[in-house]
Amino acid sequence: MEVTPLTVLILVILVLALAVSAVYFLFNQFFSGFSKGYRGEYRSESKTPKLIGKEKESPSSSQLLAKRVQKTFISYRRADSGDVTGRIYDNLVGRFGRGVVFKDVDTIPLGADFRSYLDEAVAESDVFLAIIGPRWLRVQDADRSSFLDDPKDFVRIEIASALQRGIPLIPVLVSGATMPSEQDLPDVVGELSYRNGVPVRPDPDFHNDIERLSKGIQKLLESKQK
Repeated sequence: MEVTPLTVLILVILVLALAVSAVYFLFNQFFSGFSKGYRGEYRSESKTPKLIGKEKESPSSSQLLAKRVQKTFISYRRADSGDVTGRIYDNLVGRFGRGVVFKDVDTIPLGADFRSYLDEAVAESDVFLAIIGPRWLRVQDADRSSFLDDPKDFVRIEIASALQRGIPLIPVLVSGATMPSEQDLPDVVGELSYRNGVPVRPDPDFHNDIERLSKGIQKLLESKQK
């Protein structure tokens, strides 16, 4: 088939017509969408999720404090009341939990100031028990001086810290011990003699006395939560 100049011209005109039609269609679509968007016909909806029910509140500082584990600290001398203190500890752990009752602060890191370490350990407690046996005052060092007279004595540091911080302190009298008088104590722990204590006697009275002690601790812990 012979292609004449007229045929070529017709094909060119058809191509141009199609191109113009396509441009017109795209142009019309563009301005139609632009006009709708300008008039507000296309509005994006908020994707912000809505909470159903009561809005979740972030806990306050008082709520966080209430959730803090309350601690009971036991201070004693092994040479004076090690055995009975172990029994008291086991009974209190059974009632309050192992993470609540603490004794034997003997994990002081090497190089740490043991005075500061003991003070901080006592500061974290809510109730302080001072276990006092018959030899509590009379336990002596190699020079036959009372440990309690030594400013570096662990028991002295623990009790002094509790008294200075106003932590409720309960003297627990075991094995027939009596409360020491203020004259028998160094000034830094003299107030101990005025704290109301509780005896914990051997069987058959042991469990009744532990019950009384436990109720006293529970009341103190509950009062601190209010």
